[in-house]
Amino acid sequence: MRGRSVIRKILRQCVVCRKIEGQHYSAPDPPPLPAFRVSENPPFNYIGVDFAGPLYINGGLRMRRAKLGSASTRAASFGRFVARKGLPERVISDNAKTFKGAAKTFKEIMNHQDVDLYLEGAKIQWVFNVEKAHWWGKVFERLIRSVKRCFKKVIGRARLTYDELLTIVLETELIVNCRQLICHLKISMKL
Repeated sequence: MRGRSVIRKILRQCVVCRKIEGQHYSAPDPPPLPAFRVSENPPFNYIGVDFAGPLYINGGLRMRRAKLGSASTRAASFGRFVARKGLPERVISDNAKTFKGAAKTFKEIMNHQDVDLYLEGAKIQWVFNVEKAHWWGKVFERLIRSVKRCFKKVIGRARLTYDELLTIVLETELIVNCRQLICHLKISMKL
C-alpha cells in the first residue's frame, strides 16, 4: 500500500519527469478590443480595405486587367461605396505600399475645397495596421477568402465583361453582407 505513495513522491521530485509531464503555460489574457469595435455604431461606419488580387475582364479580343489602380477609379469606387453604404468614419487597411499611396491620394482629395463642401466637413481617418502584425487584419483576410470562394464558384475560368464582373461583385457583396454577424444560441431554461 505504501508503494504507490513512495513512487508518486519520487516522481514528483524527479526533475526530468517534471519537465516532460509538467503543466503547460496558459495563454495570456487577450488585450481589450479597441473602443470602435465594441461601441454601437451604424453599419459601415468603420470599414476595412484589403487587396483581393487582380481581376481580369474581357476587353474585346483579349483579356486585360480591370483598372483599379488609378486615382480617378479609386475615387469613383469610393464614391459608389459612399452612395450605397454611407460615409465611413474610419478606414482601416494593411500597411502595403498600395494602401499608403491610396491614403496619401485620399488625403489630397479630401483636402480639396469642392470635396470638403460636398462632404460637409466630414473628416475620414485612414488607419494602418501595425507592420509585421498580420493578425490585426484577420477579419478582412477572412472576408476576402469568402469573396474569392464565391468568385471561384460563380466565375470559374469564364471570361466576363466589365458589366458582368461588376454584377457578380455586387451580388457577392450582398451574400457576404447578409450573413449573420452573431451566432444565435438556444438556451434551455428550467422552470
